[in-house]
Amino acid sequence: MITAGRNNAGLLAGAGAAVASGALIAHGSSKLVFVLAALAFVLWAIASPEDGALALLVIAPFSIYPVTVGGFSVFAIAPLVGVTSIILLLRHRGTLARLHGRLPMTAGALLIAVATVTAALSTQPTTAFSRVLYLLIFGLFAAAVASAMSAGQLSDHSVAQAIVVAAAAAAVALIVQVLVQFSVGATAVTNWLIGELPRFAGAHTAGELTQLNWTVGGLNIVRGIFPFMDAPGAGQFMMLGLLAAVWLRQDPRSAGSWLRSRAGVAAIVLIAAGLLMTFSRQSWVGAFVGLGALALRRRPGSLLLLVLALFVVMTAVPAPGGHETFADYLLSAGNTSTTSTATRLGLWQQALQLVPHHWVIGVGPGLYSTLNPNPANPIYYAHNVFLDELVELGALGGLALAALLLSAMASAYRRRAMLGFAMLAAWATANLFDDALYEPRMLILLAAAFALAAAGGGSRVAGRRIRV
Repeated sequence: MITAGRNNAGLLAGAGAAVASGALIAHGSSKLVFVLAALAFVLWAIASPEDGALALLVIAPFSIYPVTVGGFSVFAIAPLVGVTSIILLLRHRGTLARLHGRLPMTAGALLIAVATVTAALSTQPTTAFSRVLYLLIFGLFAAAVASAMSAGQLSDHSVAQAIVVAAAAAAVALIVQVLVQFSVGATAVTNWLIGELPRFAGAHTAGELTQLNWTVGGLNIVRGIFPFMDAPGAGQFMMLGLLAAVWLRQDPRSAGSWLRSRAGVAAIVLIAAGLLMTFSRQSWVGAFVGLGALALRRRPGSLLLLVLALFVVMTAVPAPGGHETFADYLLSAGNTSTTSTATRLGLWQQALQLVPHHWVIGVGPGLYSTLNPNPANPIYYAHNVFLDELVELGALGGLALAALLLSAMASAYRRRAMLGFAMLAAWATANLFDDALYEPRMLILLAAAFALAAAGGGSRVAGRRIRV
């Protein structure tokens, strides 16, 4: 078994890299920092790829887009994820056979193959192939992390703790971003976010800079989005981080660690607060579904108390900027007269009408917006990941995505890998009302969820456990 000291290195290095990168980026040296840090990281990953994988999870929220070429914005850690994944797969290549039937490799390969064909036939192949590349890289990361876990060099605990550290750090940024507007003004915060949009979201068109859904209707406040730069991505990252924190807090193997101390409780509270600050209702619903999934084979009593506590907070605490509570805002989603709900219903109806026209060959991954009947509003997609994929990848691609999720969840449930099962259930639920599939920050977390579903669970305690 690998020592706790080496295991801590991955998370500590990741946290340190996130802080250092933020400080250097603030001084405008992001590209130089990226090049130098990337070279150092590759050398480190060759020596200790397991620690590298954990560090990549930790720094994912604060990673930047240092370069934009045409319609393709380069997510800084994507190449590092690819390199680390290849090193891990080569080091643990004998373990892939153990994952047969656990990792939905056939469905994943089919999804990437269909996406490649539709990208080649699309009207914007550069943008489309960038999505294919991200699917491929983070698919490799899922297989690599699962292989390391199967070999006993990583544990479900160490992967979950990396997710919690990342989510807690991002939650601080989200909460500060929401609260600071009450001292400097919402306009000042919005202008600052627009300035950071190209760096943290890879935005490079005038439409992406002007058509932003950052203000909460009825409250007139800017929702928490930094550093994700969009509410669905921020909310879903917090959603999955909350599930990881709760799972770790409940696991009997956490006895004696910081997870059972006040720090563990603080992490849950902090991430839950960050989740609320995103005002991402689909992520709130996904979180409740994920907590329910955890309760299927864990302690339902304590999870029920947590759900009730969240419900009390949402119904009793006014949302920042007004007298409406978080629960009032959540329930407003059921009012079809509101702009948000009416818009989604209209987009779903349009998507159902578009599907038959793209049944065989879709428009290409990430290119739903090219079908926009109203060019004045470039932010156009179905707000449902399955409808989006049916239009973008055709019937075969849509079915491949559904098979990918269902087979992984079924395998995880059979093997009692409940964290992976809950994370995938929450993600599938949240993305019934939005679509964050091609966002690299979410893809790295989704890859970790697939790895946990394939190689987590069971009674074996192995790999890199963290004890402080």
